[in-house]
This record gives sequence, C-alpha cells and structure tokens, in this order.
Amino acid sequence: MFVQNPPDITPCPAQLGHAPAHTWNRRQLLGTAVRLARGSYVLSTEWDSLPVWARSRMVVEAWHRVDPGAVVGGATSLALQGLPVLLEPGALHLVQSAPTARHSRHRVVQGGRTIASYRVLRHLRPWPAPTVIEVGHWRVEEACEAAVFVASRPGTSLGEAVVAIDGAWRRAGGGQGVRDRLLDLGQAFPGAASRDRVRAALEQASPLAESAAESLARLAIRSLGFSAPVEQLTLYLEGHEVRPDFTWPEAKLVLEVDGAVKYSGGDEAGVRRQEKARQAVLVRAGYRVVRAEWADVTRPDRLRSILATLGVPPAR
Repeated sequence: MFVQNPPDITPCPAQLGHAPAHTWNRRQLLGTAVRLARGSYVLSTEWDSLPVWARSRMVVEAWHRVDPGAVVGGATSLALQGLPVLLEPGALHLVQSAPTARHSRHRVVQGGRTIASYRVLRHLRPWPAPTVIEVGHWRVEEACEAAVFVASRPGTSLGEAVVAIDGAWRRAGGGQGVRDRLLDLGQAFPGAASRDRVRAALEQASPLAESAAESLARLAIRSLGFSAPVEQLTLYLEGHEVRPDFTWPEAKLVLEVDGAVKYSGGDEAGVRRQEKARQAVLVRAGYRVVRAEWADVTRPDRLRSILATLGVPPAR
C-alpha cells in the first residue's frame, strides 16, 4: 500500500506542459500526453517512465498550479522536504484552515480515458496556527507537525508512524527538547486514540535513523525478541571513524541496512566501493558483518533468519 519516498530528489521529476491548453488536450486525446489536473499535462513517454514516488511528485506539482496557495501537509509535506516517509500512492494531503468540504477525487486522463485517480485529502489541525514553511515554490507544513499528524491518523501502522517521527526528529536536530515538542503536539489532539498513537510511536522512535529502512529494522529487531543494538555507534578503526547502522558491541556483531533508495541519485558504484571498504575494516577488527535490504526489513521471517545467522542474542 505504501512506497518509500527517496530523499533529496528534484522537486519536479518531469516537465509539465506549458503550451496552449488546447494543444495539450489534443495530445491527451491522441494518447501522447497525460492530464494530471486542470491545465497540467505531461508527455506520455515521461509519465510511463516514472516510478510511483515520482508520479506522486508530479501530481503535487500539477495541483500547485490549480491552487498555488494551498498548504501541503502530512506525508506529502514530509516527502517534499526530502524526509524518509512511506507514501500512500494516489493521495495528496493538504492542511485545511476551516471545517469546509475536506476531500475530493481527481482523475489522471490519457487518450480520453481515466488511467489513474488520486485523492486530495484536506485535514484540520488541533493546534491554533500550523507552522508553514516554503520548499521551492510550495508552502508546506513544518516537519514535526506533519510527522505528528501522520502518526495520529487512524489506520497508520506503528512502522509508518515511527518512520515519520524518526525523520522529523532527526531533521529538527534530535535531543530531548525536540522529543518533548513532538509529544506536546500529539497531546493537542482531542481524541485519546490519536494521542495514544503518537505516544506509542515516540516510545519506539529515534533521531539516529538515517532512512526508513533503518527505522523499520529497529522496530523489527525489537518485535522479534532480539537484544537491542546500539545505533550509529562510532568506532575508531585503522585511523578512521566507522559508524555501522546497528552494532552489538559486546558480541562484535554488525547489521548494515541498505534502504530501497540508498543508491538513487548518486554514484552507485562509488557508494558500493565505500561500503565494501568499510565492511573490510570492520571484519579486520574482528566484527562479524551482515547486510539487510528493504525486502528483508519488511519481511520479519527474512530478518529473523539474518539476525539468527549473525548470532544476535535474544533480549534478556
């Protein structure tokens, strides 16, 4: 249901059409263009080549043309700020300033037929005035407020909530003061269930996670009954600082987590060389190292097998 949002990506993955509307509408009817919103089109070849997260980004860009004053909130805001977040495909979240009509559904059209649809979800906030910042030409909800809203929603899993809270907490600098603010924001919700969901996410959250995969791995390690590791422990080996994702220092065990987007937007070969060199340093120092990927941390049975093979002891 959810896809991981790659951080630090360009605001607009493809070019929206700027030609006269009738020209683009003709292309849409011929099937060579896709209409995302009123007056916003993209070439079919570009749309077809985009992954799910990039299509979501294009929908946000198209909606900005329809309503440039809208405040983007929740998971959509976190994604625009380049934070780790699990996105719900086909949903655009906006901050609602008054209790008017909240939700609407819009069509993505190609060749005169609907090929997809997305919901524009408008939500009120319990605090008096949401903090709005600018990201490019978008107006978005500040990260801590957006993350707490995500965590408070009915239907949000603990993993989805923790990923959002982890990223916002880290972005705000970490520390107890930020955690206290996140808790205070959560306690502003009138419903006890919403408050409880935020509190539960904070109990499992950490500002040390550098990706959604690391957040989910930490949760899975605990839920599977293994002893808690040290996150991002700084080791001084061979004249260098080495910071594995998860370390069990007494047993000299290391788990490295490769997220689904770890190699996107950069020098994949260079990143892999650095990982290999870092792992070699750890091994020479006597550490046993294993790696887990996105598919492993989202499948408890697979991660259990990896941790058992590594020799991670059970929690006491």
